[in-house]
Amino acid sequence: MAPHWEDDDASECVVAFEPRVFPDPNLNQLERFIEGARQRGEIALVVSSMRGSDESDGDDVVNIFSAGGAEYVDAWDTQILSRPLGARSRIRPAGGMTAADRDLALRLLNYELDWRILELHGREEHTQYGMQDYSPAGYLEPILVTALGEPVVAAWVSPNEVERRYIVPADVEWVVIAEWVRDKALPALNIQAVQRFRPEEAVPDALRTTRELVCAAKISELDAEYATARAVLDAEQAEATADASEVRELLLYSRGTDLETGVARVLRDAGVKVTELDKLIGTQSADLLTVWQGRRRLVEVKSAGGAAGEDLYGQLRKHLDAWAAARREPVESGALVVSHGLRIPPTQRDRKVYTRPEFFRSLEHPVVSALDLFDAWRGGDWDRVREMFFPATVGEETRHVDESKRQRWPWSRWDSGTEEKS
Repeated sequence: MAPHWEDDDASECVVAFEPRVFPDPNLNQLERFIEGARQRGEIALVVSSMRGSDESDGDDVVNIFSAGGAEYVDAWDTQILSRPLGARSRIRPAGGMTAADRDLALRLLNYELDWRILELHGREEHTQYGMQDYSPAGYLEPILVTALGEPVVAAWVSPNEVERRYIVPADVEWVVIAEWVRDKALPALNIQAVQRFRPEEAVPDALRTTRELVCAAKISELDAEYATARAVLDAEQAEATADASEVRELLLYSRGTDLETGVARVLRDAGVKVTELDKLIGTQSADLLTVWQGRRRLVEVKSAGGAAGEDLYGQLRKHLDAWAAARREPVESGALVVSHGLRIPPTQRDRKVYTRPEFFRSLEHPVVSALDLFDAWRGGDWDRVREMFFPATVGEETRHVDESKRQRWPWSRWDSGTEEKS
């Protein structure tokens, strides 16, 4: 690119980077640039940065078109304002973009930038006769947006669609923008401007050789195949993410009925038959009745904001006693699933539900951490899920389901009809 500066004539330029708006029309090369593009039937491509406020009064709303004292976009009486975005905000590409704009979005996502929310406003003018309001002209096309859909990078299109102004963060590396303009934006948006300088990529097909055309056709075919394959994978990923998000939310962040639903979902995915007892006979029994290859087991599901209380295990034993007293069909044993440490992120939680040695040695039924259950589910390890509740070896169970610390425990009276200890 051959740069023209503020004192040079801009009427034949193809892009304006960070232009200034001067109150003196004789100094305003931006107007000459836009008028030149209009007369040639081209798009006036402009790139401006959105800077934060340097003032100390706490007013952090900025207008990028206020440089040099002006407060409008050319003659359109329009302002693009910004406001700060909180730290660690998730930024994503907007939908429905052109290939060139999507390429810009992906390039910018490679950097940690000072993202700011963009807003389109009209202008207010105070005169001796009162205040005159001007509605905003043109529109914003989002390129990168927040989780709420607010644009942080966008293209403003003027009402006559001559000017297309990209608004990017102030701390962007301009070489990134310049390379994007050269390689993607100008060929896609302003091929006439590119052809004026006759680069190789702008040669019309009528002047290309047969070999050039064959290669171009193969590249187009390859691009189409890639786009089709990418669309299939994007759809599969969206489906997988939606499915995983549901189970993650239920198992790792929920309580009560929602947590029970998540545990039941994982067991069913592992091929275990599950009956939700609260819906069938009320809360006087355990939460779930599970059946695998003829073996029956009651499952109690509990949650705790911090460490799991030992009384949770006592509730499982109480429900097993109530089940036997009601003379229902006998069950082999019980299991307790606990989602604990809910007040801290899952990756920081202790996987062991109970750690007091004396209490741990006294456990007669498996105690399963919701974290371990989720790990087995996310990896599709259905054998491990079933083993947590139905150990493969008769007479052997795990107090805490930990593959490296598997221990034997005595069968409860529902398995053998006795309370004999091993």
